[in-house]
Amino acid sequence: MGAAYAGNSYSSFSTTVPRINGLGSTGYQTKAISNAHVQFNSTMVGGNYVVDARAEGPSYAGPWSRNVDDGDARSLTNTINSGSNTRISFSNDLTTLQNVQVSGKWRSQ
Repeated sequence: MGAAYAGNSYSSFSTTVPRINGLGSTGYQTKAISNAHVQFNSTMVGGNYVVDARAEGPSYAGPWSRNVDDGDARSLTNTINSGSNTRISFSNDLTTLQNVQVSGKWRSQ
């Protein structure tokens, strides 16, 4: 993975979520504030599909936020400590038969 950036500023992301319940993710940021919501704005979710998103840290995966679509803004709950490498993972459904490109901006806070 690439370098981790401080989580107070938004960073762009673009990831491909492979078809049939695949997983894609942002790069890592360093969490600045323990337990603060991880925030993102989706610019595009490819095709007529939606994806699910969750915050992930070392040995932690938060609850899924369901049905993210084009132009959605989400705040992802988590219990990730400051100083931890943090990212967002995206998943699609078993019925998604094409790869889905997801892009936007995010910050770990």
